[in-house]
Formats: sequence, structure tokens, C-alpha cells
Amino acid sequence: MRADPGPTRYDRTGRLRPRSERWRIERLTRANPLWGSNGIAFGPDGRLYVAQYVAGRISAVDIGSGDVEVVVDVDGPVQSPDDLAFGADGSMYITDLTPGRVWRRAPDGTITLVTEDVLAPNGIACVGDRVFVNEMRPGGRVLEVTPGTGPVVLADGLAMGNAMQLGPDGCLYYPHMVTGEVHRVPLDGGAPELVAEDVHAPVAVRFDRGGVLTVLSRGEEGIVTRIDLFGSGDRTVVPGEVSGMDNAAFDTENRMFVSSFAA
Repeated sequence: MRADPGPTRYDRTGRLRPRSERWRIERLTRANPLWGSNGIAFGPDGRLYVAQYVAGRISAVDIGSGDVEVVVDVDGPVQSPDDLAFGADGSMYITDLTPGRVWRRAPDGTITLVTEDVLAPNGIACVGDRVFVNEMRPGGRVLEVTPGTGPVVLADGLAMGNAMQLGPDGCLYYPHMVTGEVHRVPLDGGAPELVAEDVHAPVAVRFDRGGVLTVLSRGEEGIVTRIDLFGSGDRTVVPGEVSGMDNAAFDTENRMFVSSFAA
């Protein structure tokens, strides 16, 4: 017979159940419903959809009420949702970073595989019915993965890609996280063009409602860089209050909402 180990934090199954009066477990804060937030985008219903890479699910947030609904849960095929975007028909496209897959969630909730021929897919953008992704790896690629077309390479040589968006000029804009640069490439491919350098730890490229390029920093400082590419060309660096930012979305009133994988 095994001897009684005495007071311990664990029961005989190894689970954390105190058997000693010296220990007490008490929850001091509410569980975060948006734990591990990464990609965000407004859906056709006006809610803000949040890809939760660490939690392995996607939630929809009513900005007015704060209500949160899980729309893609951990028991489905999507393992590590990192970014998302909506197509013209209301379908949600999802990059599943760790297994290297891209998924489509139809408006009726059905989830189907788009491709698994991508390495570390991260940033994603929809332009009408077309779907584009980039890879978060050294020497990564920008690809079109529109269902039925197969992966088509638009650009390569990315130094760790991430959140990207279509610009007012019809090109895709995306960050090189390692080199602190922002590049763009036409939708049908071609030579990528450097449009901004010396950007602080760029992780997400977004355009506000006025067409101003907005680049988020993933660093502790929470820096946001704004560049008026199609106007004055001025650059403004705004110290923020959110560390570990990953993505952003602008609503119809040009309010910027950001996600943080650290908050």
C-alpha cells in the first residue's frame, strides 16, 4: 500500500485539488472570452469577428452591447485561426497557421478546406470573390488561393508576412516583420515594391476610411505609424497604450479597433 503523501496541492489523480488548509483556489478575475486575439474583421452583420490563435476558436463581438458569441469552436477542423477576412458572398476565410491550411466558412456555418499547400499562412485579404494569403516565414510568399484556382504566387521573399489589405490603388500591402518594411504587389503579381521602411516592428497593414496607411507595431510600446501615401506623404508616429498588437479594423465611423495577443 502506498503511503499517504500528506498535504499537497494535487489529488490522487494528479488534478489541482488542494487537500490542505494551507491552500485555497479562488478565481479573482473573469475568464477572458477573447483570449489570444489575433486577426479581426467586421462581418456582413456588423459584428467584429476575432480569430483566437491560442484559444483555437473564432468569436463575434457586438460592439454596441459587448456580447460575445463563439462561431467557430475548438471541436471543429480549424486548429489555430490566425487571421480572417470576408468574401463578397459573406463567406469567412480563415488562415490556420500551424497546420498550414486555409478554410472557408460559408454563411450557413459549413466549413470547407480551401488549400493546405501554404506554409505558415498568416495574413489574408478578400477582394470580391478573390482570396489572398501570405506566409509568416523567412522567404515567404504572397499567394492567391481563390477556391477553384489553386495557389498562385504573386510575390516571394517575404521576411515574415502578416496582416495585409488592399490599398486604394488596387495593390496588396503587407509588412515584412523582420526588416521593418511595408511592400505592395499588384493583384495579378509582378515585382513587389517597397513603400515604407524603418517602420517600428510592423505586424499589420491597414487603410483607414480616408485611405491613410496605418501600420501597427507588435512591440511593447504599442506604436501606430500613419503614412499619407496618396496625399502629403507625411508620416506620423503615435505612441499607443496597447502592447502586443496584432491586427486592426476600422468601422464605418473610422474608429480603429485593435487586437492584442498579449492583453
